[in-house]
Amino acid sequence: MSQFDTQFTLEFSLQEYDEKTDIEVKAVKVDKSALERYVQLEKEIHASEGKNVLKALRAKEDQLKELEDNVARLQAVHDECVKQT
Repeated sequence: MSQFDTQFTLEFSLQEYDEKTDIEVKAVKVDKSALERYVQLEKEIHASEGKNVLKALRAKEDQLKELEDNVARLQAVHDECVKQT
């Protein structure tokens, strides 16, 4: 039997914060599948952070802005050409 084969309950106490918050204290059951899912999510987060997703998205945002500026400039040139003909 592995260390995660038995179910157990963790109870989180927020007694020192009760005066400042309206948080209801509940018992949380943690079983093997919950722990495995947590570990899987942590691995996915780590992998995503490693890919530096935000940097790639910011680069795409910059490319989009540049393309929008070019379209606006070319539209102005087109409009000027149409006026001349």
